[in-house]
Amino acid sequence: MILISHPQCIKSSANSNNDLSLWLYKNGSNLVQFATDLGYTGTAINNYFSASFSYLDSPATTSLTTYKIQFSNPANTGSAGFCTSGATSVITLMEIAG
Repeated sequence: MILISHPQCIKSSANSNNDLSLWLYKNGSNLVQFATDLGYTGTAINNYFSASFSYLDSPATTSLTTYKIQFSNPANTGSAGFCTSGATSVITLMEIAG
């Protein structure tokens, strides 16, 4: 089980179409796209928010497995980001017994 928490996300006021998309990668390959349009308001205002996600993966391996999060601003204008003001993102991995 993968639990992801991103406090202090921001969509800037530079463009009404700013928002965030978020992906989870495993060993360098896209595993799942969690969201599109995070923080979207349709207006040119600053929007601060938090984002949390969970995903149940079945890696079926004892080998090293690397997970990472990537985000983008699909509008490609203004700015958007995670962990502003010194906040810390957290990824928690839990083994679920079957």
